[in-house]
Amino acid sequence: MSTIFIVSVHGIELTAAGKAFLDHARLALAQVDAAVEAAGRAAQPGKKIFAIGFQSGHEMNWLARAMHVLRDELKNIQVTITSDYSPDLAEALVRERLDVAFMCTQPGFDLTYGVVDHEPLIVLMPSDHRLAGRKAIHPREFLGEIFIGGSKKATVLHA
Repeated sequence: MSTIFIVSVHGIELTAAGKAFLDHARLALAQVDAAVEAAGRAAQPGKKIFAIGFQSGHEMNWLARAMHVLRDELKNIQVTITSDYSPDLAEALVRERLDVAFMCTQPGFDLTYGVVDHEPLIVLMPSDHRLAGRKAIHPREFLGEIFIGGSKKATVLHA
């Protein structure tokens, strides 16, 4: 077996073999998830499954309203809830593992979007920063600034 990672003073890094292994491992786990879902559907053939996805952290904003819309159908369907990053939710929609998702738009996916809410972008900065006293700031004004960013999964926000 090839070495899949290297430990150094800079941390742990994947080798080329490790990156190839990781890609295949992720694919295998996705297939396991699909198999578990298929088995669950086969075990309850009388009830349809309606799968809803929420962008992580927004479940409490939308879950109650989604269940209210579905209230008349709840006795006939099994609702499953997923929380994840928007790119992963988009992929799940494309692969038909989700029926609907509450998420940010994701370029590169052939999906239809409907706006349900607008969410402000908020930046935290030291009180003595040159822009700290402003109520609104255009993103261009941050060019050249140093950022501590969130997950690399939030590609739309990262851009």
